[in-house]
Amino acid sequence: MKLAKLKPFYLFLFCICSFTLFAQNTQLAATHDHDHDHDHAHHVSSPLKFVKNNNQWHSNIKYSAELGGLNKVYLEDQAFTYLLYAKKETDELHDILKESQEVRDQHNVPGHAYKVHFLNSQKSAFSGHDRRPEYYNYFLGKDENKWASKVPLFEKIVYENVYENIQLAAYSQDGNFKYDFIVGPNADPSQIQLAYEGVEGMRLEDGNLILETSVDEIQELKPYVYQMIDGEQSQVDCKYVLTDNILSFEFPNDYQHELPLIIDPTVVGATLSGSTGTNYGHTATFDNAGNIYAAGIVFGDGYPTTMGAFQMVGAGGIEMGITKYTPDGTAQVYATYLGGSSNDYPHSLIVDFNGQLCVYGSSGS
Repeated sequence: MKLAKLKPFYLFLFCICSFTLFAQNTQLAATHDHDHDHDHAHHVSSPLKFVKNNNQWHSNIKYSAELGGLNKVYLEDQAFTYLLYAKKETDELHDILKESQEVRDQHNVPGHAYKVHFLNSQKSAFSGHDRRPEYYNYFLGKDENKWASKVPLFEKIVYENVYENIQLAAYSQDGNFKYDFIVGPNADPSQIQLAYEGVEGMRLEDGNLILETSVDEIQELKPYVYQMIDGEQSQVDCKYVLTDNILSFEFPNDYQHELPLIIDPTVVGATLSGSTGTNYGHTATFDNAGNIYAAGIVFGDGYPTTMGAFQMVGAGGIEMGITKYTPDGTAQVYATYLGGSSNDYPHSLIVDFNGQLCVYGSSGS
């Protein structure tokens, strides 16, 4: 379903390079480190913050999380709703906001929402886990009934018994949205049926699910499914079954029904930086090997820096955020903050013949 187009001055902005929206998952009771045989750069990023609805939003929303930039996910009774915005028009917002009010009013950002219903599921009790120390306050309009103070934030939300003896855990890893179906012993995984509403098309390609929307094409990779047997993770063969707009799971070689089963799909979406903090892109370059370098400014925490980077956390004020990507742009080589206690801005990047990145800019630090 297409959304009404939004005016830019109501929006938080994002810019820099490549973000990935994931829904790859881990076991509820114990963390595991599998990477689904996909090579993702290991980086340090702030976890997503699931904000509880204390009557500041419509009652169908239980929790909401920002997925970077304008994109959001809403956790609802028996459903998720994804809200995505067109990248091109969003990238233009930074320059449009410098223009007159009249020009700003004429700039629209197309959006698209689609819903994933947990078909024939039960109404769940929601529980928040890993509560964050901070909280949010909302003062929306003149209706004090929509004001909410000290709204809690969590890093994990659990749907209890979304199906009989099946839990759903929603959380994040490396700043990416993730969810698991945890099928209890002797529970029936055929109960799980996902009905997609609002997509413009669906198809299976090489075992992956392709979703067509008005602003982007979303890919759900074939699910990674496993059981813990004698302390070791044992993969279970599984494939999608698509009937009309309803997705389910099939297990060609069966599995050990007396043990829990973890179903772990992966949703791959639009290309943004992964920053959960507001950021603007300023400059980019490449080196002789084709590696890509991007630099911008970052407001606060949330830039996805890599382990061992020059500056893994911000020092205060407006920071530079600098990332080096592989030539195809699919993985980070490194990402770092760069700046002092005041405001710092990158203006241009140059890589010399020795492969050293030179950053030119201005600093108030």
